[in-house]
Amino acid sequence: MADDLIDPAAPPADPAAPPAPPADPKAPPAPPASGEPPKPPATPLENPDAPPVVTPATWPADWQQKLAGDDKEALKTLSRFTDPTALFKSYEAMRAKMASGELKAPLAKDAKPEEVAAWRKANGIPEAPDKYELKLEDGLVIGEPDKPLVDEYLKVAHALNQTPEQASANVGWYLQMQRQQEEVLTENNLKARSACEEELRAEWGQEYKANLNAIGSLLDGAPEGVKATVLSAKTIDGTNALNQPNVMRWLASLSREINPVATIVGIGGATPQGLEDRKAAIETMMRENREAYNKDEKVQQEYRDIITRLERLGKAA
Repeated sequence: MADDLIDPAAPPADPAAPPAPPADPKAPPAPPASGEPPKPPATPLENPDAPPVVTPATWPADWQQKLAGDDKEALKTLSRFTDPTALFKSYEAMRAKMASGELKAPLAKDAKPEEVAAWRKANGIPEAPDKYELKLEDGLVIGEPDKPLVDEYLKVAHALNQTPEQASANVGWYLQMQRQQEEVLTENNLKARSACEEELRAEWGQEYKANLNAIGSLLDGAPEGVKATVLSAKTIDGTNALNQPNVMRWLASLSREINPVATIVGIGGATPQGLEDRKAAIETMMRENREAYNKDEKVQQEYRDIITRLERLGKAA
């Protein structure tokens, strides 16, 4: 019956294949299917030209804390580094600076005078404040007004053990800031002067120059030093006082009080006799051409000023 289950046309079955032998661990790797030669091994012994295999180091997350211990300042310093490798690189850089002389030991707090002198000499610091050799940028000069202030600063710089380069940089900064401030003040004064002149010309009209002359005469007759003080006086923003319209108005008014004939327009010599002559001329105009007089406000004001000044001159006499 079993033979009835076998197909006589089927080929005979192969016997079971024997198991594959184990791979030889010392045998070279089989070539890839493409037929390309195998890549050389990456071990130094079998391929000396191969780069070494570096296993990255792993550091505990609290490595800074382990190194610092209970020292909080040390922990603060260590927290600036990402890992011990960065810390080591910083150490190497510092050691290189020390070897080259770029990084020098600080001055001890309890250093003796002779130790201070030696330390300053080793660090290029002069032995006294007046021995600094300042190197300033082109165009910067220490003027006579600035010299006392710079001398006082150099005393402080020397006490702080500043190098000539540091002192030069600080003095240069001061002079540069002073120059810029002077340029701004000059520009502001030019603008203020132009605006003041424009306003007073429109207000004083033909009397503008006469009022300026009267102010000049007033200052010329002031006690010694007063004129220089007024000319150099400045407002809180640094503008010259004489570039302020209100100041000029007050000085013109004061000059008329002190010298009544100084600002009268159209008077020969601005003398008392000239006042009388001008008064008579205006009165003639009033009699002969009253309509023209009534229309001319400047002549009317001039006539009133002449009367006032003649009265004052009479009281003064």
